[in-house]
Amino acid sequence: MNRKQIKKLILDAVLILFLSIAVVIGGMVTSTIKRNSREQKSYLSLFNEVLPANKYEKVSSDLLKKFPEINSVYKAVGENNITMGYILDIDYLNAEGLIVHSLVAVSSDGSNFIGYKKMEEEGNSVIYSDSELSVLLDQSLNKTMPIAVTSEEEEEDTDEEDVVVSITGLHDGIYYAQSFTKDNSGFIDYVEIEVNDGIITRVKWDAFNVDRTTKDRSEASLTGAYTVSGENWATQSYNICHALIDYQVPSKLAMKSDGTTDIVPGVTCNIRCFVELAEECIRNARHRFDEELYIETMMEILDDSMPGFRDTCLLTEEGYIVYHFKDMSPLSDPNSEGGFYPTIFDAYIGKTLTPESIEDIIEDDNELLEITTVPVIDTSDPVYYEVGEDGVVRDQQNPVLTLSVDGIALSEFNTFIDGIPGEAERSENFCSSINVAYKFMKEYFNWMS
Repeated sequence: MNRKQIKKLILDAVLILFLSIAVVIGGMVTSTIKRNSREQKSYLSLFNEVLPANKYEKVSSDLLKKFPEINSVYKAVGENNITMGYILDIDYLNAEGLIVHSLVAVSSDGSNFIGYKKMEEEGNSVIYSDSELSVLLDQSLNKTMPIAVTSEEEEEDTDEEDVVVSITGLHDGIYYAQSFTKDNSGFIDYVEIEVNDGIITRVKWDAFNVDRTTKDRSEASLTGAYTVSGENWATQSYNICHALIDYQVPSKLAMKSDGTTDIVPGVTCNIRCFVELAEECIRNARHRFDEELYIETMMEILDDSMPGFRDTCLLTEEGYIVYHFKDMSPLSDPNSEGGFYPTIFDAYIGKTLTPESIEDIIEDDNELLEITTVPVIDTSDPVYYEVGEDGVVRDQQNPVLTLSVDGIALSEFNTFIDGIPGEAERSENFCSSINVAYKFMKEYFNWMS
């Protein structure tokens, strides 16, 4: 066999190889197309009545590991590849061990409940008739999530008034306090409250890092860079802040000796720093020591101790001063037994007021709480109301609902339904399955308070 024949054999072999590969790839492509076509036909038959779309794509997310009630999530895609919304396959397990198996559709931004389909009923399922589902969907479809059932509560006849604890003497404005020291991860905690009409209407708890290349704690917790047991720290912060809006008084959060609380669902982290800073903010609010004055005073104290600090100090985007008081020296107080001022406000009054004026302030601070009385609310008729974004129910009677529903702070709810007449528990199960979708979408889109 000469060289020309050998060359021809090699070329023929290469050509056969390429043809074989092309046939295999063509077969795989054809097989994939057919499989995708069968898959889409299956999706269309299952999802089209829940949320019509051109095609459906299965969502892959590590978040699903945190939500065992969710079997799978699908994105509904319309013309021009526009996202129409999401469909979640949910098995909600109630307290009795019964399952509500359903497909729940939510809007493209994850905020509205837009579609529902009950799946095949099993032996341990909560069973709804078509008429019952019609009642529930008429009340909840196309409404903002989360959703709760409005309930009535029987009260004993009494001529006495309800006794509630409230904080007196709060002046309207925005108030702030930050920790003097960083934690083991370099974070400095801060709390900000807003007071309107003498009531705390907004609370924020977060922490910035002395290393300015590190994200704030809430954002770091959402990316997994900062972790705590239970829910991510940002969610726990959100829940405890809204609990304070509901209770108004930090001591009502029932902080235990280890810094934890059992009364706020979903909060397992240490809240000691939050409670102490919230109390400091409240004290500042009673004396009109607002956020702007707090930060300016802190800047002056540091500038006095370290000339030129004002020109070189680090600030967050919000204008908070990034400084770790290692030994409290900038807050030294020669007249104090402890050797330093416990708060920026104390440093402010210590340098600006007379001893007599300071004594009056200390005496005034000893009575933080005052017992007041309010009329008993008549709940004989169902109550209809809306909760504002700041968590305060305005111009309406107080709702008869718990502090949280499905582990979601009451202040997050904007939609309340009557449910199936005489079937409050089963109505709540329906809402709870939708609220599972809300909690997933909230984390999926990284919503913040």
